[in-house]
Amino acid sequence: MRARRLDLFVVSLFAVAQLDCADKSPSGPSGTAALLNQPSSGSAKAQNAPPSLVVRTTPAADYSTNPPTITVTSGAPITVFFGLCQSDDADTGDSLNWQYNFGDSGRPAFNADGTFNADTEHTCRAEHEYREGTYTAWVSVTDKHLEDQGRDVRALARRSQAFTVKAVLKRVTCGVSVNTGFEGPVVGAPAEALGIPGVSFDGGGNALLNSIPPGLAPPFANNYLTNYTPGPLRMNFESDQSSYSFSYATVGDPAIVEGFDASGNLVFTHSFPPGLGPPYPTASGSGTFRRLVLSTTIANRWAIDNLSTTAACE
Repeated sequence: MRARRLDLFVVSLFAVAQLDCADKSPSGPSGTAALLNQPSSGSAKAQNAPPSLVVRTTPAADYSTNPPTITVTSGAPITVFFGLCQSDDADTGDSLNWQYNFGDSGRPAFNADGTFNADTEHTCRAEHEYREGTYTAWVSVTDKHLEDQGRDVRALARRSQAFTVKAVLKRVTCGVSVNTGFEGPVVGAPAEALGIPGVSFDGGGNALLNSIPPGLAPPFANNYLTNYTPGPLRMNFESDQSSYSFSYATVGDPAIVEGFDASGNLVFTHSFPPGLGPPYPTASGSGTFRRLVLSTTIANRWAIDNLSTTAACE
């Protein structure tokens, strides 16, 4: 009797074990655990969104060309700024790496396996100094999933952009001068009628005359600049000048010449003795200026002739 009960107990245990095995699926765990434990596959990688590439350059790129063109003209050094800091990635937890190939090292931007051949990386801003010439620069942003750097899915993990960089060295030119004796047929006309290239005048009293007032003698022959009403003589130049010279006469007051830069800042003040002549004195001086203002301490009565200026180096 005891042997029969033992047999039934063993059979029961065997049946329970068979039922328990029948509930277990060979497909393994499901749900979130399945996703976490699932080995990486090509289809899983494709779910990784590519980063967005946002590029800012100085000088600003011309996007009407393909690739966009960055033209920089300056004296040495010739530098271009690249900013990728506004780039982003839609995938939560992804971090970015910013990479630059400036195009002047002789190395290709991409290696044979499709990875980026960076001159510098790990910073979202970069400035590069170029020699004069034309180059193809590449900028790139990638997320930091190493499994996404392979050939099959690199387009999903990386965004890149090429730029044509035209680096132009600004040439230095010196010695271009404005020189005039104010000769010509104009009588009693505004000073603008003198027509000196690159020079304009302001102040309603400035005039060009060919009559010689009492007391004036050569070099104030033919046309010369004077002012009808008391006030400064003002001359404006289109480009920077580095020196000036002219004959002058005043009404007994010391002469003052002020030079102003392109922003209107006073650069120099030069003083000269009264110009009663003859012989008439010459006012001359140096210093970079865009505007000359001629005045006196009291009367502001002027006459000038034989103006000469020399352009500053560009």
